[in-house]
Amino acid sequence: MNHLQRRLSQVGMATILAFAIGACEGKKASEVRPITPTIELNQSRAPIGSPIKITYRFEIGSDFEPLEKDYKVFVHFLDSHDELLFTDDHEPPQLVSSWGAGSTVEYTRTIFIPLYPYLGTTSIELGLYIPETGERLGLAGDETGKGSRVGELTLLDQKENIFLVYKEGWHQLESSPENPSIE
Repeated sequence: MNHLQRRLSQVGMATILAFAIGACEGKKASEVRPITPTIELNQSRAPIGSPIKITYRFEIGSDFEPLEKDYKVFVHFLDSHDELLFTDDHEPPQLVSSWGAGSTVEYTRTIFIPLYPYLGTTSIELGLYIPETGERLGLAGDETGKGSRVGELTLLDQKENIFLVYKEGWHQLESSPENPSIE
């Protein structure tokens, strides 16, 4: 292989690599609609492995035109370098094609934070997409076309995860078999 062929081969490989990396980042939004997404977390700091409640809210503008396709919600939790840690992609309880102008769609979901080797602040990115094609719908305030930044969650060490379970009724005190005065 001469120098020119080797150089063309390197350029071709670089082009293929750049295309492959770009495809992994998700498609840009094809159109923008007057839908403003927001979330509310029941806590801003949580240990990995613990549950969190997320309330999703989509405020639909008065100039909204109904959609013909049903989109799925994507929720990405990103580390400090914008690398994907985990997701909460899901179907909203009300089909997106049934959303009407001037309305608000709101619902709450509980997820468990995966056991992941990352501690610190995560950014939460939210959007709508079509699963079959990956096509994303642009939302109000979404300058990147990749999703709207809607919040942050700080991931804590799993050792800080304490679960208390309260049950009904009264229970007898327990004593130490070695020393009954210790209850």
